[in-house]
Amino acid sequence: MITIICSLFKGANHGLPHSADIYSPEDADKLARGLKRNITVPYELVCLVDEDYKFEESIWSIPFLEPDAPGWSLLAEFYRPDITTNRRMTIGLDTIICSNIDDILSFPLDIGLLTDPVAGVGIVQTDEVCNAISMVSDKTSNYIWDVWTNKREWVLEHCRLAPWDTPSELSMMRKLFNADGKCPRIDIGFPNRIISYKSHLMKNPDLLRTASMVYFHGKPKIHQLLPKQFNVELLKHWI
Repeated sequence: MITIICSLFKGANHGLPHSADIYSPEDADKLARGLKRNITVPYELVCLVDEDYKFEESIWSIPFLEPDAPGWSLLAEFYRPDITTNRRMTIGLDTIICSNIDDILSFPLDIGLLTDPVAGVGIVQTDEVCNAISMVSDKTSNYIWDVWTNKREWVLEHCRLAPWDTPSELSMMRKLFNADGKCPRIDIGFPNRIISYKSHLMKNPDLLRTASMVYFHGKPKIHQLLPKQFNVELLKHWI
């Protein structure tokens, strides 16, 4: 069994960019249906929420313990020990599942992040990672949670994401696992299967032929896609 964890919350309450407010229970339902179509192994889907949202699909809704945590730091709760002792995949609501991901879910290491799609551009280091999708063992989840609960002041002071200068669980993950630039990368283990819409697919629409998971960051978001042919094909998986 693997636990897949996403979140739905109002970003304006945390001083986050407006894009954090564009998601709805319908997006969680679409993600749930995409997962159901493309997974044949046992799994459960959890959504951390700041309100009592109503879902149509089988989604285990769990309230944030600290819904007022600043910035993106509240997403440290992805790693709460009370959610599960299973291996975890964390995933954004704006992720389109295009084909079977059973093999990706079997990623065997204690931690797996993605190569940041804008690594080497501007202020992003050339060997940097992102957590648009992550895979962690229970051992790693417990370690992250221990840091978040027992070293909170360090996280809030030193784990801040530029250019917003806001506390971020991504910055914490980078410091904990990629200080030497050698964090295991899921996208390297599954080449051309987990791709960024903005940085990969827009530049090379042919990647849609091999993509299993397409994630969004920055703009455009899913609801902003223009009616180009490769977008039409991609959106067939977002229903």
